[in-house]
Amino acid sequence: MNKRGQIYILAVIILALALVGIASVVNKASQETIEGDFERLSENYDEESSRFVNSLIYTKDADMVNKFVGFTSFYSSYAKSQNPGFGLIYAFSYENEKGNFINLGNFLDESVYLEDPAEGEIPGCYDSISATVEFDGLKLLAEASRSEIEKCNKEIEYQPTIWIRIGEEVYPFEVIAGQPQLIIVSRFEKNEQRKVFIGGSGFKNEGKSEFCVRFPNHEIC
Repeated sequence: MNKRGQIYILAVIILALALVGIASVVNKASQETIEGDFERLSENYDEESSRFVNSLIYTKDADMVNKFVGFTSFYSSYAKSQNPGFGLIYAFSYENEKGNFINLGNFLDESVYLEDPAEGEIPGCYDSISATVEFDGLKLLAEASRSEIEKCNKEIEYQPTIWIRIGEEVYPFEVIAGQPQLIIVSRFEKNEQRKVFIGGSGFKNEGKSEFCVRFPNHEIC
């Protein structure tokens, strides 16, 4: 092979390596942006939902659950416009004249399952939530109607611990009776990236392993 051909091959190799390097940098930057948005949206929901519930308690609002569901659907609309892969579920306990209860809502794009207590499926409301609409610089949050998101909510009697399954993973939470204690599990998945943010003071470190000790015959164990 002559010297000119060798130089040509060397140039092609150098160019190929440079392109791979650029692609890697772009991909890394994209991943960092995705993860940054995900963390920001999760933490912002944690803070704002806590503040919203505290304001309802302060005013002794009797319609706290319905208003909180509405707040979450509004926030999900905003989050969907910022990051289309973002979804969340929540749970908080509250007390009324009938006793202590837990309200759960699923705003993911898939069903979750309340395994203990064995209350079964809670469908996801992701597809019922519209993204933020921008018009002449104004942002209009399109809230899903109450009837559309009712199926994604479940009310159960108070339990000191609940176990929620998402896919093949199970998340345990301790719940304080009569306290609007927010428990958030949000998940982001895109381009083969998956990340779960878990917040709320009731979250326990034990997961699937402890669940399978308690329920060894469960299908996920």
